Parts: sequence; structure tokens; C-alpha cells
Amino acid sequence: MLSLETVLSQLPYYQYRNLSAIRSHLNEISSQYRNLHPKLSSMGGMNVLVLSGTIPVRISGNPYNIPFEIQFPSEYPHLGPVCFVRPTPDMYIPPHPYVDPSGRVNVPYLMNWCPTSSLKPLLQAITDVFGQRPPVHSRPAGSALPPNPAPTTINPHNPMLGTPSTMATLPPMGHSMAGTMGPGGYPPQMTMGMSQSPGMGAMGGMGMSAMGTMGYPPSQHPSTGMVPNIPAFGYPPGTSSAGMSMGSMSQPQPQPQPMQPSGPTHAELIAKAHELFQKKYEETYQKSKAEFDDLRQTSQRLCEGRDQISTAVHQYTEEKRLLQHNDAILQAKNQELQQFLAQHQNDPEEADPVQIAEPKDVWARQLIHLTSEISAADDLIYELEQANKRNLSAEQYIKHVREISQDQFRKKALYKKVYALMQQNPRPF
Repeated sequence: MLSLETVLSQLPYYQYRNLSAIRSHLNEISSQYRNLHPKLSSMGGMNVLVLSGTIPVRISGNPYNIPFEIQFPSEYPHLGPVCFVRPTPDMYIPPHPYVDPSGRVNVPYLMNWCPTSSLKPLLQAITDVFGQRPPVHSRPAGSALPPNPAPTTINPHNPMLGTPSTMATLPPMGHSMAGTMGPGGYPPQMTMGMSQSPGMGAMGGMGMSAMGTMGYPPSQHPSTGMVPNIPAFGYPPGTSSAGMSMGSMSQPQPQPQPMQPSGPTHAELIAKAHELFQKKYEETYQKSKAEFDDLRQTSQRLCEGRDQISTAVHQYTEEKRLLQHNDAILQAKNQELQQFLAQHQNDPEEADPVQIAEPKDVWARQLIHLTSEISAADDLIYELEQANKRNLSAEQYIKHVREISQDQFRKKALYKKVYALMQQNPRPF
């Protein structure tokens, strides 16, 4: 069985006026009437929401499950649902005051339906009525009872009009309904005016036909004063409005044909409007989607350009900081050189460069010696490479380069250690 939400999701959004009320009413009865299941049924070219299954009824203290169906019109809850008893092949519908031969249920609560009514009290009223008088009986074996009528359907927009299949199953309007309808059916005024009076003459057999429609006084012709021979509710002349004239008791009257709607129906207009709206929506969506894609690509390019500019600005800022730092060092060294030249400007002898570069502590002296030895190793390797190109053998070249490189590597490692110590303690001695 499909869930309620699954069934409701298959309905077009425009078909039912108030789906929230339907959902609320069905959830309200789901725990008490577990055997009623929602489904969709095709009626009048539309899918109509139907609640089908059985309802529990206690008859003479014993529980029974009555096959039942509820059809929801499109204007629910402003219009009441249509309820049917659906007998199985081994059941038949006996004469019942609240169930017609087609199985349609008309209890007082349903006849007095208003927009504030609900399913739960309706089903309670139906089960109370069915508990007092069962709507179905078991079909006796070998009985000559007629088969059950075909299931009827409703008009999705106005359940009071019905569909052609519904109209075909209803009794003719000229037949008497007294055998099947009681307090919940047609009013008892339908049988008024059926007796003859001695003074009525030819009008005696007409009963209520001469009284006008539904017991109202007749309208006289303005010129002759005679009562016009107008059939009541579409009945042929000579037939009473209640269908109880003496001439109509022997043969059935022709069944009225349902009115054919002129022009497009409400559902067709809604479907056409929905189709136009869907087409316009697709066009607007595709156009907006293309514009959105262009804007998104432009935004992506702008973001990439912004990131590139930010990276370049950061690099330029770092280079500027390094340049300013180096410029400050250069200015300090230049100032130191100018002070040295000013101090030795009046010296009688020329300054010795070796003495000028003489270190002031042991670590500085060691760094100078290591730097000179590392540079000398580079020069020696270069000269060995030139000799290898001229006349030095490859074996000799590789042997000397290996020895010099190993010694140079050790001196570079020692240089790094001394330099790290100088940074921690610049003037140890």
C-alpha cells in the first residue's frame, strides 16, 4: 500500500483546493480506521483521491468489516465527500433508509455537511447507522437476486452532478423512491396530493401535476387564465412531479439525459493554464540560468584576478622590506667606512689591508681562515679541471677532486657551527 504522502504527491497541485485539510482529516482517522487506504482512481478524465477498504461496525455485539469507499471532490472540504458501500460478489444491498441501490450513502451528517465538518464524526455517524441496520447481507446460495450494480463515480468538481456512469445507475426520475428512501432520503412531501376528489373531474388523476412543481400553486396564462401544460422537472405531460401518477405506475418513464457542458470544462482550463505557465516558466528559467552562469564565470575570473593581485602585492611588500633592510645595512657599513677613513686620514704610512681586515676575536679569525680555505679549494678544483682537459689523466683527476671535496665539506660544516656560536655570543673574548 502506498503511503498518504506518496499518493498526495502524485496529484497535480491545482486539482484540490485544500490539500492540507485532506491530509489533516486523513491523519486524524488513520489510527481508528486502519483498513482504509488512500489511492488514486480515474474519474471523469482526472485522477481523484479515494479512500478504499473496510470500516469496523458492531452489529448485535459482533464485529463486522463493511466494504466501504470515500471519494473526495476537488472542492473538499467545502463540498462533502461521496461515500459508497462496495459489496463483494457474495453480498447484496437490501433496502436501506440511508443507502440507495447503487451503494451511495446519505446519512444526515453528510447531508448537512459544511466546510468545518470532518471525516471522523462522519464515519462515526455512518458506523452508528450501520450498527442499527446493516447495509449489506450475505447472498443466499442459489438465490435469484440480481447482481450488484457497477461501482459508481463522482464528478470531481461537483459530486452532486455525477458522471455518465453515475447517472446510468440512478433510478429513473419517474419511479417511486418510497421503497428505498426513508427519513434520510427525499422529503415525504413528494407523496402529497395523490388522492382524487370528486369535484376535480379530468384533473382528478393529475394529483400534484395540476398543483405545479413541488406543491407550489400553478401559474395561470396571462391572457386565457388557463394553466399551461408545462412538465415539472422535465417530466412528460401527464406525469406528476413525484412520479406517482396512475399512468406512470405501469411503465417506466424515459431516463433524462445528462447535460453536456458547452465549451471547455474547468479542469481543461486549469490544465491549459498550467501548460502555458510551465512553458513560460521553462523559458524564464533557461534565460535566467544562462545569465546566472555568465555572472558566475565572471565572478570566478574576478576572484582569481583578486588572488593574483594579492599574491603579487605580498611579494612586492616582502621585497621592499628586504631592500629597506639591506639599504640600512649598506648605510651603516658606509658610515663605518667613512669613520675609519677619517681616523686614518693623517697616518704617515699607507694602511696595510691585511691589518685592516684583522679580526677582533678568535671566532672571527677562524671564520676568515675557513672562508679562505673554502675559496682556495674551489680554485684548486677549477685548475684540476683545466689540467684534465690538457694532459691530466682521469684517474688522477678524480682522486684529487675527491680528496679536495671531502676536505672542503668538513670546513663548510665547521664554518656553520662557528657562525652559529658567534650569533649566540658575538664577543666571547
